[in-house]
Amino acid sequence: MQHCSFCKREVQSTLHLKDSFRVDYFQLVFGKTKRIDTGEDKDKHTGKSWYLQVIVPKEYIVCIDCRAKPQILQLILSFPEPNQMPDA
Repeated sequence: MQHCSFCKREVQSTLHLKDSFRVDYFQLVFGKTKRIDTGEDKDKHTGKSWYLQVIVPKEYIVCIDCRAKPQILQLILSFPEPNQMPDA
């Protein structure tokens, strides 16, 4: 059984129906990151492209109820460091 990392509610698997589906949770990965430069110039206006690689991943389960709360959504979208998230 999996539980939400925020409210500890037990989450259900995705329910697939004939014409739709119902999602009860999202599985997210946060952690320590490092910047990786690709060395490619995508275009002259933006410069070299890069991405953040998660080097010490930590997985979190977020139920749809917690995902709908503005303060939790803002935290998720801020790409937090692991010490800003609840213990998984």
